Amino acid sequence: MPAMTDPMDGLKSFQKQVKIDGIKLSKGEVHPDVSVHLDYPNGVARLSYALIDNGRVRAFVTYIPGEPYNGLPCFSIGYAVPEKFRSQGLGAEVIEKSIDELKNGYSRNGISKFYVEAVVAESNVPSQKLAEKAISPTVDRTGHDSYSGEPALTYMRYVEA
Repeated sequence: MPAMTDPMDGLKSFQKQVKIDGIKLSKGEVHPDVSVHLDYPNGVARLSYALIDNGRVRAFVTYIPGEPYNGLPCFSIGYAVPEKFRSQGLGAEVIEKSIDELKNGYSRNGISKFYVEAVVAESNVPSQKLAEKAISPTVDRTGHDSYSGEPALTYMRYVEA
C-alpha cells in the first residue's frame, strides 16, 4: 500500500522550480506578498500559494478540486513549511491568505461559497495542530486517506465570500 501523499514533497518540487525560474508565479490580488501558481498536472487544476522571501519558500499550500460537499465546491489542501521556518505562524498565514485569494477569484466567477478540506495522517500531530487552527477545531476521526488507506483525520471549513 502506498504512503499518504506528503505535501513536503510538493514544497520541495515547488522550491526547486522557484530556484531555477521554472514556473510562472503571479502576485496575489488581495495579498501581494503571496505568490500564486496555477498548473494542470494530470489534467486537473491545481492552485499553489507560497510565501517566498529572497527565493526561499517559507510556507506552501496547494489546492485541488475535490468531490462537492453539501452541493458546494470543495477543495482538498496540502500544506508544508520547511523545518527552518516552523513555529512562526507561517503555515496558518499562508492558508488564511490563500483562502482570501480563492474567495476573491471565485466570487468573480459567481462562486461565493465553498469548502476547504484537509486530510491529515493520525500520526502527524504538528499538521493536526495547524489544521485545527487554520481550517477547523472540529475533526472527523472516522476517515482514512483515500490514496494510502492510512487512518486519517479530516478537517472541513465552510468559506463564504
